[in-house]
Amino acid sequence: MRKFQLLARFSLLLSLACLSFLVCGCGDGRPARVKVSGHVTVDGKPLKFGGISFKPVGGGRMAGGGFDQNGQYSTTMYKENDGLPVGKYTVAINAVESIGERAQRWHAPRRYSNHTTAELNVEISKETTDLNFELTWEESDHSKPWVENL
Repeated sequence: MRKFQLLARFSLLLSLACLSFLVCGCGDGRPARVKVSGHVTVDGKPLKFGGISFKPVGGGRMAGGGFDQNGQYSTTMYKENDGLPVGKYTVAINAVESIGERAQRWHAPRRYSNHTTAELNVEISKETTDLNFELTWEESDHSKPWVENL
């Protein structure tokens, strides 16, 4: 009888442990992330259109965010404002606004919209609220926002 009681208690404890893993979960399988935010300006003025993207060096899931009227952004990988895993990233800033079916306005030089040509590289090591980027029209084909007809 004693063995039966021990076996019953063990089974009950094992069942409770399994149930707690099902209810609480043992992690979502996603990498740990730190919150990352900042602002983007072009020649000192807030970038109000478009967004920023972070591409992990060596591969992995990209993350990014859009700009508000002050050029502020906050990164999203899986859910809103959840941040980025610690690591090295290339950054692209795509500042284009659709202004019709066959035209778009570029609010920053096009070169920043590509992870290779932007030449923006960062290393995220901890949570940060001031990962800022100052873009410039210098060395661009244009000196201010311009319209591209498609």
